[in-house]
Amino acid sequence: MNLKQFIISIWLLFANLSFAQHCGWDGVYMFSVKVTDSTGNPIENLKLTLLDSIGNPMVIKDYSKYYQKRFEGYGINDTLIFNQNLTEIKNTDNDYKTRHLKIAKKDYYLFVPYAYSENKSEFYQIRIEDPSKRFYSNVGAVFTDAIIGLCADYRKNTEDKKVTFTLSKRKEYLFSPLKLMDVIKDKQKIKSLEEKTDYPKYKNFFVANYVDQTNTNFVGLFQKKGSKCLVYCLTYNTEISINDFDNNRLTFNDGYHFGSREHFEATNTFGLVNLKTLQSVLFKTFIKDENWSEDGGEDLQECTSTIEIINDKIIIKKTNTPNYIKGFEGDCIEDGDYKITKDKLIKL
Repeated sequence: MNLKQFIISIWLLFANLSFAQHCGWDGVYMFSVKVTDSTGNPIENLKLTLLDSIGNPMVIKDYSKYYQKRFEGYGINDTLIFNQNLTEIKNTDNDYKTRHLKIAKKDYYLFVPYAYSENKSEFYQIRIEDPSKRFYSNVGAVFTDAIIGLCADYRKNTEDKKVTFTLSKRKEYLFSPLKLMDVIKDKQKIKSLEEKTDYPKYKNFFVANYVDQTNTNFVGLFQKKGSKCLVYCLTYNTEISINDFDNNRLTFNDGYHFGSREHFEATNTFGLVNLKTLQSVLFKTFIKDENWSEDGGEDLQECTSTIEIINDKIIIKKTNTPNYIKGFEGDCIEDGDYKITKDKLIKL
């Protein structure tokens, strides 16, 4: 090779190197997670945290500052918290700074700072929480085969690697108007009902049993207004217990139980009535469902809640059997603190 050919070869080598494009995401992997409600609609503004196999939050350790400087918009955290794309991403595959956004679309994404073996599937968990308390929290499994390589997979369809979780919407405890059943204008009848009742009385209110126009017994809330009395329905269970009749509120328990040879069930509904607005809210505080067989087998699901009301706050403390389904439609009210507002109970 003469000198001219050698110089040309060296020039071509450096020219190829100078024009070669190196992937800016080399060695970086990502989880992409979609979270929907029961109808399949995506849920935004959630908090997702990566946990280890026994439920402890994963710690970023020393790499966080490196990642924050390298990738715009990725904050420094002590644990692996997912980010979310809330706007449409308009970029090309060659824009390495936003390549992860294009893959994740509008879903949640998380960088993982470690390599993994395709021949070894490791198990992690993702904790999903809704800061606005619209949905119940959830913890779901995720494996390393769902990891997306930002250099190896960015041109591929990664939907099959995306993990999807569904959250159940929290039950709303809304106040609704009491049903007006009758207006009594007979003063003697009003006096007789008030004198015979065993239930407590409060200001111009009292509670008593009554018979509606269909000749059906129910427990009514009676409000005396001048020479007449308005009758509202509390419940058709005529064996309720009144807890309190104070601070312009009425609280009561409405119980039910049923038993047969191989089955027993019981529920308790807690009622809170705003005497100013004549609206009420009801929620379950006790549920027991028990089945047993002649061979001694028993299947029991039970939850029990205690109620404490302090000013405009309800404190719920609940215990339940380990196999009880949290968030189920007929479940007891979730434990925690609730604020009493004009329209509903708000979980704090």
